Amino acid sequence: MLKQWEKTERPSDAKLEERLQEARRKLQEQQLKVKEHGLPVLVLVEGWGTAGKGSLIGQIIKNIDPRFFKVASMAAPTEEEKRKPFLYRHFVKIPESGKFSFLDSGWMDEIMGERLHEKLGDEAYAHRIESCLLYTSPSPRDGLLSRMPSSA
Repeated sequence: MLKQWEKTERPSDAKLEERLQEARRKLQEQQLKVKEHGLPVLVLVEGWGTAGKGSLIGQIIKNIDPRFFKVASMAAPTEEEKRKPFLYRHFVKIPESGKFSFLDSGWMDEIMGERLHEKLGDEAYAHRIESCLLYTSPSPRDGLLSRMPSSA
């Protein structure tokens, strides 16, 4: 795989700034469309600890009208959250119509962490994965659509 890798040239600062301005413009257009159509948008950023998820969210939100988004970091579940269905604490993060919520880690991070540390047996693991698949499936009747990034 690395034998086929070719180093690309870094674009000039001017070209990077031009691309950044275009991306900001597109993001502003998308935000207006989300508001206009009353869509709730939940953006989940998953990754290893200290991988820069918070920094990435910070870079995105500085280009969005602050009246229309919230950011949440998903810490370990509280005792109260543990008494409720597994995905409850994620359901309550779904924003109101026309707004964004950004989550720094989510349900898969929680599942994999518990599985890795042997706190989740085979049956519970399978049940949680099934719950996540249902949660992230398109659901137009609820006004929710889910899009997962395609892998390269």
